[in-house]
Amino acid sequence: MVFIIGLFLGVFIFGIGYDAWKGMYMANFLGFPKVSTVLGLTDGVFAFLLIIIALSMFRVAEWAEKKFPREEY
Repeated sequence: MVFIIGLFLGVFIFGIGYDAWKGMYMANFLGFPKVSTVLGLTDGVFAFLLIIIALSMFRVAEWAEKKFPREEY
């Protein structure tokens, strides 16, 4: 029953807000965008930044594991 209510609620919200996103809803396929193209970066620069961010997040995760140790079972 909850799914039916959610279905009708979603259709109702879509109908009310249709004018707001009509352009996006009726748009043509523009191809598969690349994140680097959307950000205005070359593929090499984007890959380098992604690697740096990933390594930084591993460092943050190691720090968090030391700061907040997990209890052993």
